[in-house]
Amino acid sequence: MKLVDLEKTLAKAATPFICGQEPSQKDFTVYQEIVKNNQLPMESTPLAYAWCEAVKKFDEETMKSWPQVEEADAQITQKPAKVTEEFNVNEKHPIKEYDFDVDALWVYLRRIFDERIVVLDGGMGTQLQTYKLQEEDYRGTVEEFLKCPKEMKNNNDLLNVTQKGIVTEIHEAYLLAGADIVETNTFNGTWISQADYGLEKYAYRMNYEAARLARISADKVTAAEKGTPEGRWRLVAGAVGPTNRTASVSPKVEDASFRNVTYNELVDAYYEQIAGLVDGGAHIIFVETVFDTLNARAAVYAYNEYFKDTGLTPLPLFISGTIIDAAGRTLSG
Repeated sequence: MKLVDLEKTLAKAATPFICGQEPSQKDFTVYQEIVKNNQLPMESTPLAYAWCEAVKKFDEETMKSWPQVEEADAQITQKPAKVTEEFNVNEKHPIKEYDFDVDALWVYLRRIFDERIVVLDGGMGTQLQTYKLQEEDYRGTVEEFLKCPKEMKNNNDLLNVTQKGIVTEIHEAYLLAGADIVETNTFNGTWISQADYGLEKYAYRMNYEAARLARISADKVTAAEKGTPEGRWRLVAGAVGPTNRTASVSPKVEDASFRNVTYNELVDAYYEQIAGLVDGGAHIIFVETVFDTLNARAAVYAYNEYFKDTGLTPLPLFISGTIIDAAGRTLSG
């Protein structure tokens, strides 16, 4: 039985005491059998956690007469991420299944958002500025980047390939500071944005590497804190930025009908970016810093098309917007 189906069954058994009523011996027995038959720890779901917390509040003598269930570690397990050392622009890594339990992920997110404030990391660009990287640092040792005629400095997404150690260091710092979720370093990770640097064909690789680096940091901190009071599942949100073009507003003041990007181009760019982020191990897709609702619509459409085409269970989708005035409007209105 999947966790999402288990939740529905647990709800029936747990309803009396979730509503503040004392659960009967029958209720508890039904609940215990569900956990036992599915070989799940008592605290592996939000309702299971609620059971454990509420039971502690009941009279000690009443608890003595109930069956004893050993509390187990509720930490979700997943395969550790690894850095890919070889670079091949034409190489893709499409996955057939996730290396984590996506049903458990949905349940976990619902639980933590119900229980407390969930902490997202801070800015990546501002942290990268503290390293004072120069042109040669951005280019690294990859031959294609060494020969590229355009200036690479400030192309932060490129650092996912050329300066992996710095990117993972920043992710880990945010996690150790208490972040529950870290975003990948992919704000400009579409081929549309990378066109400014002549690196359109490297977009997938940048996103793939970015997701791997963030997962390495998140998995490391998750494993280190396992079994401690601070222990929790640290997650990676694959950042899907707004691109540097807008589908709703003309960049030419003299021609309101002009557009420098089409809806289909945006969908294509977002689709490729999402593929790289998912293949790299992201837990969440995060369409961020939306300033144009039509761009955001293209990103959501690409998200739906990607998961329909691949047959993978859709990952949680987060969206954040940029409000430009007191009226609460985005750039496109």
